[in-house]
Amino acid sequence: MPELLEQDLHPTFSLLYSAQQITRAKAVEFIFTPSPNFLLHNQISFIENHIDSGAKAIYTDGSKTDEGTCSASCIFENYGIIASWQGKLDRSNSVFEAEILAIRMAIEAASSLHRPIKIWTDSLSSLMAILNPKSHHSMVQEIQTLLLSHKHIHLRWLKAHVGYLGNECANQLAKEAITKGDPFLLPKPFSYLKSEIKSAALNIWQDNWDNGETGRSTHDIVPRV
Repeated sequence: MPELLEQDLHPTFSLLYSAQQITRAKAVEFIFTPSPNFLLHNQISFIENHIDSGAKAIYTDGSKTDEGTCSASCIFENYGIIASWQGKLDRSNSVFEAEILAIRMAIEAASSLHRPIKIWTDSLSSLMAILNPKSHHSMVQEIQTLLLSHKHIHLRWLKAHVGYLGNECANQLAKEAITKGDPFLLPKPFSYLKSEIKSAALNIWQDNWDNGETGRSTHDIVPRV
């Protein structure tokens, strides 16, 4: 995407984000300030005001390593975990999908509480996707629908790896989900399918180049397509 300068952003956005956060936001596919008319505007906040108070809250995290892609959420109260969920995704799934899934499962858990509750995530791109009324991502759309019907649930952003106990526990649960998580099947991401199609096409091209009857002298010089 073209380089964006801070002054190119909506003034409201600039007030909400530090320079470092804006740099991170540039890495996702869209940068915008949602219209106040978008119904989820009051349920999602990027302003970090997290305090380890012991009040009931839910923390989520997603993880992708060489070992696999995993997701986790935990309900935290009085500085301890009272319930948790761990899921293991396919290796082809992205960390974004792991983060979104964790938020989706947290909302499902929060929907039965029937009182105001905050779900904390360190995934800026996930919150931005949920705030996009034009998102085509099926799970994002599902989350938007759930939030609209559960006004007591609020999504909040917090910084990762700065010592917040709930966030650190969710992070550890996500890592442990490699071996402890319930298998969770999600559709293959478009980026993965695109890569697979490209790889298959190159393999066919290479096979034709290796076994063709013409261009053999050139093949000796340039054996790889």
